[in-house]
Parts: sequence; C-alpha cells; structure tokens
Amino acid sequence: MMPDVTWVIQTLTMLALAVISYFIKDLKKSIQEDIADNKQRIEDTNCKVEKLEGEFNNFKVEQAKEISAQFKDYVSKSEFVRVTANYERKLDKIYDAVMTLKTGNKES
Repeated sequence: MMPDVTWVIQTLTMLALAVISYFIKDLKKSIQEDIADNKQRIEDTNCKVEKLEGEFNNFKVEQAKEISAQFKDYVSKSEFVRVTANYERKLDKIYDAVMTLKTGNKES
C-alpha cells in the first residue's frame, strides 16, 4: 500500500508543478505583451509630443511676427522725448520772437 501512496504524492506534486509552471509562463507572456504595448504607447506619445513641439514653435514665430508688426506703429519712449524736446525748442524760439516784438513795440 505504501508504494501506491508515494506514486500518488509524486503524481500530485508533478501536476502541481505543471500547473504552477503554466501560470508562470502565462504571467510572463502577459507581462511581455504589456511591455510591448507600453513601448508602442510611449512611441506614439513621443510622436505626438514632437508634433506639438513643432506646432508650438510655429505658433511662437507667428506670435513674434504679429507682435513686432503691432509695435512698428508705435513710437519708442526715446523717440517721443526727442520729438517733444524739438517742439519745445521751437515754441521757445517763437515765444522769444513774440516777446521781442512786444517789447520792441513798447520801446518805440
């Protein structure tokens, strides 16, 4: 009777190892498929990021052109100060000329 029991235990042990091996093999295959899927998703995401970077760079260039086009119609601060100073000098000359005429008329 003893030999039959050892044979049954050995058979059950072999079946248990076979089932465990099958599940480990299946788990390994599943993990490899997930890794391959993740690699593909990463590549797709990298392509999308590169595309978005290109679009963003184009957008930045367009915005820079638009901003520079808007500011070409404006006067810089230094140019404004220079022109205002020129007008003030001309007004001072006119004022001096008027005062000269006014004081010259009183003296006559």
